[in-house]
Order: sequence, then structure tokens, then C-alpha cells
Amino acid sequence: MKRYKLAETASVDIKGVADYTADNFGPAMRTTYNDLFRLGVANIVADPLRRGVTVASHLGDGIHVYHLRHVQQPRVKSPRHMIVYRLSASGFITILRVLHDRVDPHRHVDNDN
Repeated sequence: MKRYKLAETASVDIKGVADYTADNFGPAMRTTYNDLFRLGVANIVADPLRRGVTVASHLGDGIHVYHLRHVQQPRVKSPRHMIVYRLSASGFITILRVLHDRVDPHRHVDNDN
């Protein structure tokens, strides 16, 4: 049984980051950064309260943030994105957004997802 889903907003975010990365750093780096996103999601699914996760109750009930700098991987030296997700009481995870760390999450997290 699948334990998570990707909200449409997160899909759009990932595509935007991938396109920007390809345009500015090349297709190989796009693939590398996409791999980083996949590892980040896999980490969250494996342990939604893992080291590096921040409870962000100020953004809404069950909202958590996991910065990709906590993903152990050798290829991206300084990841600048964070995964914003909701963890339900049943343990189901909804990936809400993937945001640059300079962005104010309050302005970009819709608590209705």
C-alpha cells in the first residue's frame, strides 16, 4: 500500500526546479537534482520524523519540513530546497511543496491540500 502522495503543487515545484536546473546547469545536473528529490522523499517515507525534520505546526496541523541538505548523498554539495509535507495521524504523507530555502513557506503552503 502506498504511504504517500505528491500534491499537484509539489509536482509543479519539482518540474520548475528541474527546468531551471537544466537551463542553468545542464541536463546532467537536472538528473542529479531529481535523484536528490527522490532520495529526500524516500527518506521521509522511511521515517517521517527522522533527524533533520522540523515540525512546522505554525503552517498547519501535521505539517513538517525536511531540508534536502539532510539527505546523505555526495553529488549536490549545498542543496537549497526543502520538502514540505503533511503527516496524518494514520501515517499517510502528502508532499505539499518543494520550496527554495529563501522562500517564506507561509506564503506558499496551502493548508487545504
